[in-house]
Amino acid sequence: MNGRNKTFRAAGVLLALLLVFTGLHFGRADEAVTAPDGYDEHDYMVAASFLEQRDGDGVSNGKKLNDAYDPNDPETWVYESPFLTHNFAGWTEVEPKRLTQLHLEGIPCVGAFSAVDCPELRTVIFNDTLVSSAEFSGCEKLKTIRVSYGMLEDFSAVGCEAVTSIDLRGNRIESISISNYPKLNYLNLNDNRLSGFEAEDCPLLRDLRLANNLLTELDVSGFGELRELNVNGNSLAELDVSSNPRLELVAACDNRFSELDFSGTSMRTQSVKALGPGVVGYEAYFYEEVSETPETHFVHAEPLEGYRFAGWFNENGRLISEEADFGGYFVSGYFEVDGELQFVIIPDPLTETGENRFIARFVPEDADFILGDCDGSGGVTAADALLLFRYVSCFAEPGEELLINCDINANGILEAVDALMILRFAMGIS
Repeated sequence: MNGRNKTFRAAGVLLALLLVFTGLHFGRADEAVTAPDGYDEHDYMVAASFLEQRDGDGVSNGKKLNDAYDPNDPETWVYESPFLTHNFAGWTEVEPKRLTQLHLEGIPCVGAFSAVDCPELRTVIFNDTLVSSAEFSGCEKLKTIRVSYGMLEDFSAVGCEAVTSIDLRGNRIESISISNYPKLNYLNLNDNRLSGFEAEDCPLLRDLRLANNLLTELDVSGFGELRELNVNGNSLAELDVSSNPRLELVAACDNRFSELDFSGTSMRTQSVKALGPGVVGYEAYFYEEVSETPETHFVHAEPLEGYRFAGWFNENGRLISEEADFGGYFVSGYFEVDGELQFVIIPDPLTETGENRFIARFVPEDADFILGDCDGSGGVTAADALLLFRYVSCFAEPGEELLINCDINANGILEAVDALMILRFAMGIS
């Protein structure tokens, strides 16, 4: 190989490396991106560099906005459809113009997005895109971040202490650490792949949503202002909310809870408990909008294999319901009553019971169940109370069936108070 060929080959290698490490692509020379007069160059390139990223077919994100896209003309960064029209980027009126907002809705844009040191950026909404990572740093006025229903795997936001809302629902995030957000009040991570979640220094967090993830443990002790918590559809066995006195709404179904203790919070329901092999849950209906309030709440009971649900009871042994999913809608409005239009309020069935503690009892599938029937006679008599007194006085270890049938107040032990309650059943005293 002669020296000239070696020179050309070396030049080709250098060009290839340059293309790889700078992310450039072949095209016309006039495609080089420069900020127009009146625009801050740094902020302009933050937006333009994202729009210049291309998918596997070579189509740029900008072209997915519209065919007239020109990286050097922000007036062309507009998405138009029969149903929606919006600008990708918003700018300050004062020159040099700086980014104030970024908006993508239902556009299959790809790649990584990064906004670093954009001091006027306030809102970022990427909804239903294919963006895989999002990084924010030094955006001191940024308040709203929404990168939802997409392919997001990595997220970070550092030095963005004005943020009040982060919505990353419907992505592929496996683990996340949220820290140092002194004004954050809304965090939505529903429908991801989270097996780990850490958050600290978020003293104003009021609404935390972690539904449909893979969490096996959760610490919410640092959120003293928490009002709403959604952990539906995880693998949690425990939920400690003793440090959340302002808590008002909880959604906690489809987990592995044997007990949910809401005492010390602002919840109407103070506890939901399983007695016997089964799991329980509680859910207040959550609207998507942060400002809305629920109109329904219900308790959920699910027996383990070989067992069945026998009913919901209160701490005095009164049967509340035999429905495993018990509760429903609060209804209010104008209805015709006796031929007249009147404003009617109908509370949901759970509230209408007047109870705030719910005990789910689970018994063997093939076993009859009568609460207080300690001797299995098929009824409740004074003999059952006497039998239980003997167990209590002899400190005998009760079997599982006896505990389910005779632990009336469901505190996990058999004691004299249970025997007294059974005696009242036998005497017909409720």
